[in-house]
Amino acid sequence: QNSRTKTLSLVNSYSVVSIKRFEKFKKSTLSKVILLKSHTELTCNKVALKIHEMSERNLFVHLKDVISSLTSKEDLETLTDATIYINYIEFLPKTTLNLLQDYLKLNSADGPLFLVASSLSLEAIQQKDWPENLKKDLIGFYFDIDRVPLSQQTSEEILELLFFHLDTVLS
Repeated sequence: QNSRTKTLSLVNSYSVVSIKRFEKFKKSTLSKVILLKSHTELTCNKVALKIHEMSERNLFVHLKDVISSLTSKEDLETLTDATIYINYIEFLPKTTLNLLQDYLKLNSADGPLFLVASSLSLEAIQQKDWPENLKKDLIGFYFDIDRVPLSQQTSEEILELLFFHLDTVLS
């Protein structure tokens, strides 16, 4: 991990005090939801795992594995250090879509990162009978993986430019 140390010495008549400040650079995503578009499920999975790895989150789960225990937006908010992978959003039940939309409305700084896979084009998403805010969130960070050469689909440089910014975190 990237880190830098700065030392400041304070001198008074009795002693020398040394204060160390550690700056840790943590990659954070520009959005809490990223839409990965591909006609190949394996391609979406590979890119999702790479983004998860780059985000330095601890837990990667499929929504289908945890949805039964998630009943409210507050339940989603508790998964602060998780990446939740949604495979083919177009097949989610309306209640799950509404839960996702309700959570995204919170605009919480913490909470899970949603990586959403789909084979739908932007036009097809806009035609869906989904809440407008959800469609807007999905379209905001849309990655058409199939348009990128195979050798660069999981390139850290490309993914970093598209979805990440560098935060300085003091610890």
